[in-house]
Amino acid sequence: MTLNFPATGPLRTVSAAALAVLLLAISGPAKAETETAQEYRIRANREVQAMNENAKLVCLKAKAFEATLEKDRPALEDGALKTRREEVEALNAGCDRLTAEYEARRQELQAEYEKRYGAE
Repeated sequence: MTLNFPATGPLRTVSAAALAVLLLAISGPAKAETETAQEYRIRANREVQAMNENAKLVCLKAKAFEATLEKDRPALEDGALKTRREEVEALNAGCDRLTAEYEARRQELQAEYEKRYGAE
C-alpha cells in the first residue's frame, strides 16, 4: 500500500524504511545468537578499524593544520591567528575524542566477545 499526499508524493521510501527497521529489530537478536565467534571478530574488527581510520584522519588533519599555522604565523594578523588556533584546537579535541571513542568501543566489543564466547 502506498500513501499519496499531493504535496509529498508517494511515501514508499518511508514505508520501506519502516519495514527495514522492523525487520532488523526482529532479526537482530536471532543474528546475535547464531553469529559464530569468527563472524563476530570479523564484524567487530571492521567496525573498530573504520573508527580507527577516522580518528587517524582527523589527527593527521590536526597535525597538518598545526604545521601550516606555525609556518604562516608571521604573516597572520591577530584575528586570523586566533581563528587558526581555534581550528587547530578543535581538530586536536576531535582527534582526542575520536581516539577515546575508538578505544572505548574496542574494549566494549572485546568484553561482549568474552561474554558470548569466553576468553581466547
